[in-house]
Order: sequence, then C-alpha cells, then structure tokens
Amino acid sequence: MLLSLAWLREFVPFEGTAEQLGDRLTMLGLELEEIRRPFDAIRTIVVGHVVERAKHPEADKLSVCKVDAGQGELLDIVCGAPNVAAGQKVPVALVGTAMPGGMVIKKAKLRGQPSHGMICSERELGLSDDHEGIMVLPEHFTVGRLLVDENIRVGKSPARIRHRLTAIGVRPISNIVDATNYVMMELGQPMHAFDLDLLEGGRIVVSPAVAGERIVTLDGQDRALVAGDLLIRDGVKPVALAGVMGGANSEVSDATTRVLLESAVFRPGTVRRTGRRLGLSSEASYRFERGVDQAGAVYAMHRAAQMMAELSGARLRPGVCSAEPRPWASPALRFRPARARMLLGLGEDAIGDGFCADTLTSLGCVVDKSGGGDWKVSAPSHRLDFEREADLIEEVGRVYGLDAIPPVLPKVMRPLDQAGAPVSEYDFWTRIKGWGRGLGLNEAVNYSFVGQKDLDHLGLPAEGRIPIMNPLSEDQNVLRTALAPGLLNNLRHNIAQGNAGLRLFELARIFTADDTSETTARERGRLGILMYGARHDSAWPNPEADADYLDLKGVVEHFAAFLHLGQPRCEMADAPHPFLAPCVAVTVQGRVLGVMGRVKPDLADAYHARKDVWLADIDLDAARQLHDAVAVRFAALPVYPPVRRDITVMAPAALQAGAVLDHVRGMKLPLLEGVELIDVFAPEDREERNLTFRMTFRHAGRTLKDAEVDKEREKVASSLQQALSVRL
Repeated sequence: MLLSLAWLREFVPFEGTAEQLGDRLTMLGLELEEIRRPFDAIRTIVVGHVVERAKHPEADKLSVCKVDAGQGELLDIVCGAPNVAAGQKVPVALVGTAMPGGMVIKKAKLRGQPSHGMICSERELGLSDDHEGIMVLPEHFTVGRLLVDENIRVGKSPARIRHRLTAIGVRPISNIVDATNYVMMELGQPMHAFDLDLLEGGRIVVSPAVAGERIVTLDGQDRALVAGDLLIRDGVKPVALAGVMGGANSEVSDATTRVLLESAVFRPGTVRRTGRRLGLSSEASYRFERGVDQAGAVYAMHRAAQMMAELSGARLRPGVCSAEPRPWASPALRFRPARARMLLGLGEDAIGDGFCADTLTSLGCVVDKSGGGDWKVSAPSHRLDFEREADLIEEVGRVYGLDAIPPVLPKVMRPLDQAGAPVSEYDFWTRIKGWGRGLGLNEAVNYSFVGQKDLDHLGLPAEGRIPIMNPLSEDQNVLRTALAPGLLNNLRHNIAQGNAGLRLFELARIFTADDTSETTARERGRLGILMYGARHDSAWPNPEADADYLDLKGVVEHFAAFLHLGQPRCEMADAPHPFLAPCVAVTVQGRVLGVMGRVKPDLADAYHARKDVWLADIDLDAARQLHDAVAVRFAALPVYPPVRRDITVMAPAALQAGAVLDHVRGMKLPLLEGVELIDVFAPEDREERNLTFRMTFRHAGRTLKDAEVDKEREKVASSLQQALSVRL
C-alpha cells in the first residue's frame, strides 16, 4: 500500500524527509519498496492570476488572457476553457515546462494571437480526469509560487481530498465515494456507499451465494458465483460481493439523493478465496484478507458520515443498524520481561521492565503487572497480529531497534536429564544433513512441484497425485509423490554443465492425497541418494572408475550405522519397481527402510545419462521411529590390538555374499569382533565368484596369539564348506 507523508504528518509529529522515514520503517521490520513523488511531474507549475480575459478575435471558443505569473510582466496566454475568467487564481505552465504527458510548452501563435504558456486543467496536471475546464485555485494561493509546495496552507476542501487520494494511487470518483476511500486510508476500515433508492426493500443483508448466481460488479464484469462466496443483498437481489467489490446495480451516481453507508468486518479466509477464484483484488479486499479493526468499524463509519455531510451538504439521519453476532473481546496475552530479554539477547540495562511496560502501553496495550514477572497484557483491537507472547516480544525488539541488537550467537544447551531422549524432527533431519555432507555428498534442494509428465515418465501411479490449481508452468503442475524426478532433473542439469561424477542427497517431503487428513494431503519424509559417473574426482588414483551398486549400498549401510539401526538386510525386491531395475529392498529389524538400485537405462536416457544411474529412496519416518527405539550403550575402548585374517571362498554365482556374512556372524565366535566383504572376483570362464572376507578377532583381556586366531579361522572355513557348499 501507499502512504502519503503529508497526510501522515496530520497524525504524528514527524518532520523528517521521506528517506529518513523509510529508514525508520525498515528498521522496524516494515518493508519499504520505493519512495514515490507523485507531484514531481508538476513541480514547475506556478500559481498565476488572470488579470484580464477577452474574446479571441478569430475564434469563438478561445479566450485571450493576460496572466500575472510572478515574472515581472503580464503574459499573453490563449485559453480554450469555457470557465476561465478575470480574477481567478489558476495553475500556469510557463514556456519550457514539461507536462506530465511529455508535452513541452513553447511560445506559439494560436489563430494569430501569441501565447506564452498554458493555463491548466486537473487532467492536464494528472490530478484527476476532469477536463471540462481549467482548475481554479483558492484565493489565498500566492501568485508566482510553485503550485506544489509543502509550505502552502491548504484548507479542507474537495480538491485537497482528491489530490491526496491521487497521490496514494486511489482514483477520485465523487464526494460520497471519496469520503469512504479517504477514511479507509486513514483508519484501515473499508466501507461501501449504496444508493438507497436503488435498494429494494430499503435494507441490506449478508448471506452466502447460491451456486450459479451472478452479479455485475463496479468494474462492469458479469461474475458467476459459487456456494462459498459471500454476498450483500437487498430485499430481492445481490448488490455487492462482500469484502471485495460493490455491485453496479446500487452504485452511487450524480442522481443519488439518499445514501446507505455500510461498515463491516468479514472473515479473511472467505474474502481471500473469493478474490483468488475470480482474480479480483481491491483496496477493500486487501485489508479484509488481513483483518480489520472490529471495534473501530463504527468509529470509521461515523468519520465517513461526517465527511460526507461536510463535502456534500447532506443531512445525517440519526441511528445505526447493527448486527454483531460475535462481539470483539481483547485477548489476554502472557508477557515475561525476562523471557523477552532472553529471546532478544539483551540485558536488563537495555530493555528493563520499565521499557517493556512503556513500549506495550504506547502500542495501545493494557498491562497488568500483578503477577510479578509474569504480566497479563490486553491487546488493542487494531493489533490483530498480537496472538502470543512472541508477538509482544517482537514489538519490544522493534521499538528498541532491531539494528541495535548486537549479533551474538545464542547459547544452545540440552539438559543432561534429556540425554538420549528422542529429538525433534528438525534436529533429526539436521543430523542427517550433517551426515550427508560429511560423507562427501552434495545436498540438493528442489521445489515440491514437478510436472505430471515427470511422474508419468518414471511410471509412478496416477492415483494419489495432488494437482496445482494455478501452476507457474506445466513443468510444475503437481506435488511430487517421489524425490526421484527432482534428483534426475539435477542429474540432467549437471551433465549439461560437464560434471563427470555426481553424488547427491536430498531430504524433503512427498505428498499424496488423503481425504482423512485435515489438509487432504499426506506428507512423508524421504531421503533420496543419487550416484552417477566417476567414483572419485581427478585427484584420486583411477579416476576413470565409475560408481556402482556397491558404492550405493555402502552409503545406505553407513546411514544405518550412523543412526545405530543395526545391519540392514538387502534383498531383491519381490515386485517390479516402476523405475529401478534391479531393485533391492532394504530392511532393518524386519521393517522396510526403503529401496535402492539402478534407474532403468531407457528412463535414464531422457536425462542425458550415458552411464548407470544409482538411486536410493529411504523412508525417513521409519528411520526416525527405529532410531528413537534404539537404546545406546557405551563400552570402554579396547585396550588390546586386533588380529585380522582374510578368507576367500569360491561360491556359486547365485550365492549372495550376505548369506556368507550372516552365517559367519551366526556362529557367534567369542573372539570374532567383525567380518566384512572386501573383494569380489568373477572369472569369465566359470559360473563361480571368488568372495574375499576380512575377519577381525580381539580379546578383551589379553593379546591374542597367532595359533589361536588361526584355529578360529579354520572353524569358520570348515563351517562354511559344510553349510554353504563353498570351496576354499
């Protein structure tokens, strides 16, 4: 919205410049977009006095005037306005003046008579659309002075009101309508003036629209209504779209003799939905959507009625018809000065109890300090944004000066009695982001919107999708049901930029339709991991080696270990996956954690991928529940060194390495601390694979001897041969 500096000075004793006011507002947290000077285009127009007026000898509709413009001599000016007369004070554009429309005033001859300037109308000055005659100024204006001067004493008059409305971007219409707009800008209360003689039944009521009803609004548009819209009706028909715009069938006109003034408070959500659906916005709807001062509605109505009477000579009828089903009640808010100092990071010397009380009182609040350090604050009716204690603390900070608060990092402490307790979702996600960055992955942050064609391309089901009603583009017309489209689009962009290797992760929510949800949408947290191309950058040995399934599997296993979830089990998925083949299901403690695998090459080709694309999709909600159920135990660090032994088995190609690992761990050898797969070799001429495992042995109370470690290794070898039919 626009704010007139001259108008503001009638309410507050501010004598600074517009730039100084802008700085003050910015430091109070109010965004200043720009400073406009609406009368700059007429800053060179001067006040003139018509000394003589004579008829043009060669034209019946022209007059030849002698005008005193403070130049030391009278100017001959030819004027075509029918209302020009001797003795008038008028705005004069001197030779060389650039008019708002771009025309430059020059010396000229009009039908043989010289003209050294122009006497201006309001439309020529950009003040209104009135061009029926020249603008006649009040008698007290000084000849030769600039027309636009903050030092001129302008009295209350219709011209002053029109010019002020023009300055803030509101088109003047009539003295009745201008009064409602003027008061709306003063007090923030939209109002509407009806022609009472056009209201059938002489009354108005507020009621919901019936689907299929229509109304022609003041802008001349015939609008179809739905059941959720709110209407103002007379005894027979709709006469206004409540909170948005009046109807053309009850508009105040030059023939109006009786006016009904309406001042109301409407539910913001209702006005917002109607305005967005119709693509209709007005100064009134802008305010109703954000909430207006319910207690001040009657005061604003009286102020507007007073102005109407002053401007039009109307006679006021006594009494007010009122309907207030839910009277306004001041909310009782809690305020603790100590908490304000803690949140703002300031000491008592900066914002003491007295400063807090004075600030809240100056904002119109009523402060009750009877509770000691726990105050009760009643908010004024015009501060609808005061809903909780933090809102009051924010205002104290604004008045103190947000720019004056020193930039000191706050202390974040977690009590010892909460150690090991489940953390918030925000903290949980933050930890995982730290894990991903620490592992060398790059975090991707994508929009929640994708295209229907992206989901169709990956074969994702159409059921459960939530389309966007007003999408920015066709590429973003639906809420994502998976993270894969965004990550694959990241892949395409990076390949186009020449990136040979990519390791991405993304934490975000996916959305599916759910009628049982309050928002009709079900949100689930997911972790997506994508790996493509070079395993290492060019600084590493063998940079040409590409990432494969084992790289992705290692990252997923590391994720499970980081959260202390235990060893995940990775098995081929039972059902085919829409875009992964092969697809491996990842389970922990019998619960599905997610899937991982290779993006189908024909699908990956659309993203310009020329190598295998490996992708994992992890359920963060399941991961958090498993993590919260983990009981973390601490043990002393081992004192004695480990002893490691490798064992290589020749196994059928169908035998999974996981089966070998499960068998060795299932032996529960007392000295075996851990076992892991370190190498796989598949000879081309045999249907076997050589799997090499590394076993770690350790004793808690002494150093192991080679002989006893070798004995344990032989136990493992013998057991594997008997149980899994492998060869050593």
